Amino acid sequence: MSSPSDPLRSAASAIARASDPADVVGALAQGLLRTCSGGCVIELFVPSLPRVPFVGHNQRELVARMRDARGADLLEQSALVARALSERRALVSSFGQQTDPVERVRLALRADTATVLPLVTGPETVGAIALFGRPLREELLAAVELLAAAAAATIDRLILARSRRSELAVRDASIAMLTSLAERSPIPTAFLDAELRVVAANDAFAAAQRATHDQLFRRTLDELDVPDRAAVRRLISDALARGEARLTEIATTSGPIGERSAMLVSVHPVVADSAITAVGVSLVDLSGRQRAEDSARALADGSAALHAAPSVRAAHEALIDLAIRWLGPLAILDGGFCRPAAAESSLRSLIAALPAELSPSRARATNVPLSVPADEIALLALSNERLRASREALGCGPMLHVPIGESVLTIARAHDDFAPEEIALAVDLSRIAHRALEGASAREEVRTWTLLFADFLGMVSRDLRDPITALIARLFVVQHGPSEDFAQHLPALRANAERLRDIAQRILGAAPRPPSGSTDAIDLAELVSEASAGALTIAEARAARVLVQHAPSSGVVGDRRRLFEALRDVMVHAAGETPPAGLFCVRTESTAHEITVTVSHNGEGLAAPDARRVFDALWDGRPGGRALTVARAVFAAHGGRSWVETAPGTGTAYCFALPVEAVSSTA
Repeated sequence: MSSPSDPLRSAASAIARASDPADVVGALAQGLLRTCSGGCVIELFVPSLPRVPFVGHNQRELVARMRDARGADLLEQSALVARALSERRALVSSFGQQTDPVERVRLALRADTATVLPLVTGPETVGAIALFGRPLREELLAAVELLAAAAAATIDRLILARSRRSELAVRDASIAMLTSLAERSPIPTAFLDAELRVVAANDAFAAAQRATHDQLFRRTLDELDVPDRAAVRRLISDALARGEARLTEIATTSGPIGERSAMLVSVHPVVADSAITAVGVSLVDLSGRQRAEDSARALADGSAALHAAPSVRAAHEALIDLAIRWLGPLAILDGGFCRPAAAESSLRSLIAALPAELSPSRARATNVPLSVPADEIALLALSNERLRASREALGCGPMLHVPIGESVLTIARAHDDFAPEEIALAVDLSRIAHRALEGASAREEVRTWTLLFADFLGMVSRDLRDPITALIARLFVVQHGPSEDFAQHLPALRANAERLRDIAQRILGAAPRPPSGSTDAIDLAELVSEASAGALTIAEARAARVLVQHAPSSGVVGDRRRLFEALRDVMVHAAGETPPAGLFCVRTESTAHEITVTVSHNGEGLAAPDARRVFDALWDGRPGGRALTVARAVFAAHGGRSWVETAPGTGTAYCFALPVEAVSSTA
């Protein structure tokens, strides 16, 4: 070997300039090839690089032989390599165990020696290099060892730098992603310092607080708009004490539904230099879900309370209580019901000062709840002194008019406008209250009818006593008097007997009989057809046009005989009211829940006061009206309802509805 210093110096310079571990290995291999004259075979073991054998210029044909000899064994499986790495010095072998991969390669290449150079630096092992050829002189071996050590140090430095660059890139990317997530996330997030003052917040948090970032900076927790500051403060304290993130749901459950709020609050400590320097607070608004749940609960409570009301007044009071509990603290209903009572005068004055398009009459006309925003009322109050005075006296803002049958429920409150969930609740309450008031009115009518009927029976009993007493007296006289006087008492006896018969007929005619308790399966359309025969004969005798319509319907269960008699009598009554050459109509309609029978004519019709009394037992405003009283009692006993649709000059429609598959009850 001649002038080894030049190739070694060149190799050392190339190794120092290398920016990649593979370049270091290439420079080392080239330097060794140039230093070892006559050629050599080199194999490298660097775990971070692919295994690539480097071969001298005139011995490329030895590569295949070297691979075949080594087989699948790697250099790290060689005992000679393991010893060189553990002792951290070059080892030269000219004879060894033939099972060793290095020795097998030396024999296959017919090399004099195998020299193993460890590539180590500090506590780390970088790899190893094996030279197969003639033995190296001692000074050259030392120079080669020095070159291998430099290569190992450079490889280690480059690998470490690459790893650190990768770690830094991942950390920087993570920080960028977290920053972007915090700033651009739709979830409102803010960071508070140890004094719980805002030091940073994203756009979503600023929007939720209705403030700019400058206005939020240094704002305390007590100045933030959160559902329950005390609960949030406790959550932050718990998170700081534990050093762990905390998650909980905070909600308000009192006041009007539209003013209730709920949030999912997440608190996470921010750690820097092993100390908690700040706390992050994220808020997820769950108010919509909370209001939907409250609306469903309010509707269920309202339905139960309204349908359980024993009277119209009780239903009105229940409706007012529901409105105050769920919609607002001020409520007034046409008919004199108001909460609180002290506000009635101011509320009526305020309502009277509203323009027609914002008044309760508009809601009554459209039969749809009408919401009046607070801003609109405030704008009108600028030019309406009466409206302004009433509004200031009550301290109210928005108003909501809810039609309830012929009345209107008006609710007012001081703050936010009515939410969509509240409007939807008002629509449902309007429908339920209308039905509940109909039921309460029907129950009141039944109680009134019962009282009137009791009075009627008292009157009848008094009427009965006189003819019965006279009859008994006449019979006593006839029995104990002379037989020739019998003839003169017969007219009086006959008159008293006929009077008793008339009274008995009045009693039987006025008192509806209860259902027999039978539960027949009934096709109501078929039953109506059977019961209408007599009514159709009467209508045809009047030269009236007859219209019969039966829609396919589900069956009902009840007392067939009582229903048949009730329908027959109603239809005969309506046919008798049909004008000559008029129109008599019998119609059956069916829905998923009930079947309706409508019997109508185009006669004179009834005024509103008479229409309200048409089912009363003792009302004598129309002949044969007893049939309507009996029919209402029969249908009510079957869980049904009865009503009349009429107006002067438009005719009258008597309507009866039965629930599908209803089971009759004892009246």
